[in-house]
Amino acid sequence: MHFVYYLWGGMMKKKKIIIITLCSIIGLIFLDFIVALSFNNSPIIKIRDYNNGVSTIYKDKGIITNTYKCSDGKTKTVLKTTKYVCPMNDIEKDIKEAITITFDTKGGSIIDSITIGKDTELTLPKEPTRDGYVFKGWVEKNEIPIYNKVLLAENTTLYAVWEKVENKKTSPKTEEPKTNTNTNNNNSSSTNNTNKPNQNTNNNTNIDNNENTVLPEEKPPVVEKTQAEKNDEYRKQLQNKYSVKIAYKDELGNYTINGYGSDKLNDDNKINNCLGEINKTLKNYPNGFFKEMKDYGMTLTIYLVNSISGNVSGLTDAKDKSDIKIMIAPASLFENTLNHEIMHYIDSYIKVKGYSIDINITMKDVNPIGFTYGDTSNEYVYYFTSIDNAYFLSAYGKTNYLEDRAVIFSDLMTRTFTKDYYADSTPINKKAKLISSQIKEHFNTLSNTGRYYWDRFL
Repeated sequence: MHFVYYLWGGMMKKKKIIIITLCSIIGLIFLDFIVALSFNNSPIIKIRDYNNGVSTIYKDKGIITNTYKCSDGKTKTVLKTTKYVCPMNDIEKDIKEAITITFDTKGGSIIDSITIGKDTELTLPKEPTRDGYVFKGWVEKNEIPIYNKVLLAENTTLYAVWEKVENKKTSPKTEEPKTNTNTNNNNSSSTNNTNKPNQNTNNNTNIDNNENTVLPEEKPPVVEKTQAEKNDEYRKQLQNKYSVKIAYKDELGNYTINGYGSDKLNDDNKINNCLGEINKTLKNYPNGFFKEMKDYGMTLTIYLVNSISGNVSGLTDAKDKSDIKIMIAPASLFENTLNHEIMHYIDSYIKVKGYSIDINITMKDVNPIGFTYGDTSNEYVYYFTSIDNAYFLSAYGKTNYLEDRAVIFSDLMTRTFTKDYYADSTPINKKAKLISSQIKEHFNTLSNTGRYYWDRFL
């Protein structure tokens, strides 16, 4: 009997422990849920994912909730079953603006202009026609070809390319031989020997015996190039024009940047879109800008990848100063990301060429007194403070001085209209002017008094 009681007591004790454990777990989950949803705050138990500081600064993944920290300064907590996207910031809104594409057919049939969203895929119209010519495609004013699904960022005129059709050579008419009309009476037989046209009607007569016959010129059949071949031609044009290298597909090997791996970009249409984005971005820089850095021994290689681990859109590897690499994936903010990473390339050049200058020290002079990089709070961030107390465009820019410069420079290169934080003497205006002056100081191809694309709002 005592044994039975002992056994029963042990079972009850274990049951009690299990119940207490389950209740604790349920209570913790409930508390996590209440805290997150009621206070619109991050859950107690969470895993934080950073998203490169664009629309979403980070996402806290809880047990049953997700909390989004958006770049507009707001926080939003939702159930895991609810999909949520942070509101677009100003940079993203600018990208969605409408642009006009105009078609100059160069004497061909008229094609009306079209309006599309900025950075949306372009669908080319029906090919124009022109008497005596064959349509070969569309190009920009710089003669770079444009294909379907390319992304355009500004009002653009496309020009038709034509090839004249050669008229086929035809065989001249062969005159019939004339009959001999000599009627000499002294030789009555001459009329009987009159020369007559050849009466041979044999269809197998060899026309090669007639030296006056000209055969139609035979042209080899036109073989349409594959998209991959077109991409390689486009790439060569961009590399020659801008003095940079561009790599994709298997050309990357197993390359990683600071532990971040990537998936290869094998889609030829996506590659073509990325090449178009590179052209749109680089053409806003002064002539010879990238060539100067290349000639100094600092080549830029742009690696096009399908995706980067950690949900990152772009990275720069500046460890090897002779070949600085940018890894970038297709995204709606491709131009913004590429300009961001190019600023890292520029800063590497400034550091090597102007070794006497400490960029970090110069940035401290335009930051709040006592501020130290590494803080990711919303203090001093534009969307959270007045323009007079706004020193940063995003919390991501507060991580280190290089990111601070890259965020501002990218905004200068991609923005379509000015903002109040660029007003004269504001902290962000001072930072932007500092960046601009340092670029001009260290590039021989630029004038210190010249105004360049990044100076538009300063």
